[in-house]
Amino acid sequence: MHLKDPRQSAKCPHALGEVVFMTTCALLCGADDWNAIEFFAHERENWFRQYLQLAGGIPLHDTYNRVFSLLGPVQFRELFNTWVQYVLIDTPL
Repeated sequence: MHLKDPRQSAKCPHALGEVVFMTTCALLCGADDWNAIEFFAHERENWFRQYLQLAGGIPLHDTYNRVFSLLGPVQFRELFNTWVQYVLIDTPL
């Protein structure tokens, strides 16, 4: 199962997976709004570039907002829960 991208691909310089990954990292570190997520990503851009291509650079806060407003919340929750279970089960304590 994968997260379906509801955006028009020709108009999207940012990869969906990268936007979701940066958002997840920011939220886990305490970001609580779109501006904080953008700030977090800019502050850690060098770290993110080790793992992501960031062909479109760091998204603006409006981009994070727009992307998440288009995602199906039920599908995202199910995938996120599956990922968390995978991490908890497959990662030794």
